[in-house]
Amino acid sequence: MDINDVIASLGVKLSTAIAGVAGGVARVVFMSQSNRMDWKRGLSLIVLGAISAGYLTPLVGLAITVPPDGALERALGFVVGLLSMTLIEMMLRLADWFREDPRRLFDAFRPGRPPTGGQP
Repeated sequence: MDINDVIASLGVKLSTAIAGVAGGVARVVFMSQSNRMDWKRGLSLIVLGAISAGYLTPLVGLAITVPPDGALERALGFVVGLLSMTLIEMMLRLADWFREDPRRLFDAFRPGRPPTGGQP
């Protein structure tokens, strides 16, 4: 059993996972230029990029009709790997914002009442 078989058994294409790793590396490079990042965070962003690209690229490809097994799918895997980390960070920030004061979310949907607290 080689690495292709192991990755295929997880339901992921090796080429898509590698494209996600490349997207993760690009994200780490750009993030490390603007602020300091330790190696653990950088490595976790790269791994998350690969995992996200491996599992989300086929779904995004279906949604926007990208043919499987082509260069366009690998390019999409790169983009998914790059952007998925940003979305994960946004969801974590939103969760922190909600945890600080859960009423903010409910107040935001009440008509005629301004939301309490600051912006997420």
